[in-house]
Amino acid sequence: MIKKFDKDLVTTIENYSAYVYKITITFKDGTKKIYIGAHKGSIYDKYNFSSEDETFLKDLRNPDTEVYFEIIMKGTAYDMFDLENQMLEEVDAKNPKNEYYNNTNGGSRYTDQSASIEAFIDSILEKIKNGDFDKYIQYLSVVDIKNNIDEYDRVQIRSEDESVADIEYCRPIADEIDLKHFGDTSFLPPCLAFGEWGTKKDGILWIDGNQRYTSVSMSKLGDKVKTIVLPKKEYKKILDKIGKITDAMIDLAYLRNPLEAAPLPMKPKELSKRIFERSKSLEGIQSDAQLRFLAKQNRFGATAKKIINDAVTLWKNEEEAKKKGPDFHFYDSDSPEGKKILQDKRIEMENAYEDDIIWGPYSSATFGPSHMFGVIQRTMFDKKKYPTILIQDGGGKIIRPIIYHSSTEVQKDWEGGKAAATTQLLEDLAQKYNLVIAPYEMVSLIAKSVVSKATK
Repeated sequence: MIKKFDKDLVTTIENYSAYVYKITITFKDGTKKIYIGAHKGSIYDKYNFSSEDETFLKDLRNPDTEVYFEIIMKGTAYDMFDLENQMLEEVDAKNPKNEYYNNTNGGSRYTDQSASIEAFIDSILEKIKNGDFDKYIQYLSVVDIKNNIDEYDRVQIRSEDESVADIEYCRPIADEIDLKHFGDTSFLPPCLAFGEWGTKKDGILWIDGNQRYTSVSMSKLGDKVKTIVLPKKEYKKILDKIGKITDAMIDLAYLRNPLEAAPLPMKPKELSKRIFERSKSLEGIQSDAQLRFLAKQNRFGATAKKIINDAVTLWKNEEEAKKKGPDFHFYDSDSPEGKKILQDKRIEMENAYEDDIIWGPYSSATFGPSHMFGVIQRTMFDKKKYPTILIQDGGGKIIRPIIYHSSTEVQKDWEGGKAAATTQLLEDLAQKYNLVIAPYEMVSLIAKSVVSKATK
C-alpha cells in the first residue's frame, strides 16, 4: 500500500506552494517503472497522484510490487510544473519504449515554453558559437535583405519607439568597412536568418544582425552581409504556421544579443573627451598621433574627423573658461553640473517674474522663431494634443527667453549676426500676436570647477 511519501529530499524547504514527486514501482524480477508528477499544494494534503492510467493503478495495487514515493523539489507552482516538464522531456517519458507511466512529456497551464524548446534554442546558439553552422554562411546583398524584410518582416526585439539600428554605433562600422577593409565585410560576425521561408519556401526571415546590416548599407564600398542562413531542417522544431513568427524565434533573437563581459565600444563623445585630455595643445589634438589613436578604436574618415572637431571645441571652451581664472571650467549642458546651472537660472527667473512666460533655457545654436509656437499655439479641446489653434491675442504677456552658448563657436555665430536676425523675427511675431519679447537672459556654462572631498 502506497504511503503519502517515503522520502522528502528537500526537508530544508519549508515555504512552498507546489512540489514535484516521483513514484518508483519495482517488480519481482527487479525491473522498474516510474511516474513523475507535480502538485499545487502541501505534501501533507490528501493528494497522492493525478494519473488515471490503468496499468499504473494496477501495478500500485499489486501486492508483489514495491512502491517508493519521493518528494523531489518544492517551490512555486510555475517552477515545479516547469521542472516536471524538464524531467519528463529529459527521459522522453512519452516514448513507450521507456519505462515511464506518464505517456507524456508534461506541460501545463503553469508553463510558458517546453524544456525541449528551450534546450533546442540553446543548441542553435551553441552550434553558432562552435562554428557548426559556418557551412550555411552566405553573403547576401543589402538589396536582397531589404526586399525580404519588406516582404516577410523581421524578428523585432526592440520596442516600437526605438530605432531598429543605432546610427551612432553603425557609422564607425561603415567607415571601417570603407577605409580599413575597402568594402570587404568578412571581418564582421555573421548575422542569422531562416531560409526556405514563406509559402513558396524561397524567402528568408531576418532574425539577428540589424546593426551590421545597417552598417553595410551605410558604407560606400560594402554591399554584402555575412549571414548564416539556416535551412528549414535546422529550425523546424520552433516552426508554427507558415509565415508566423513564434515566441521561440523571438527568444532566439534576444539571446543573440546578450550582455557581454567584453568592454562596450566607446561613444564618440567619450573619445573626444579622451583626445582633449591626452593633448597638450590645440595642434596636438589635430595631429596624426590622435588619428592613430582613433584608428585603434576602429574610427576612421568622417567619424574620426568629427571626434577630433569635438575635441577642438572642448579645448576652445576650456580656453574661454581659463580667462576667468585657473579654477574655472566650461561645463557641458548635459552634464550634472551644467544641468544644475541652467535649472538654477530658470528657478531664479520664475521667482523674479511670476506673471511672465519663462522660455528655456535654450541653446543659442537652436533657438529661433519656432519656439514661439509653444506660446501662440493652443489645443482646441481640453487635454488633447491635436487639433490646435493659434491664439488671436496674447494680452501683452511678456516672454523672457533664457539663452546659453554650448560652445565658443556657437557664441561667435550668435554674436556675429544670428542674435540680431533672430530677435527681429521674434519681435515681428510677438507684435502680430500682442506679445512682448523681453531682452535675453544669458546664462554662462562657465563656473568654478567642482572638486570632490576625496581629491582635496
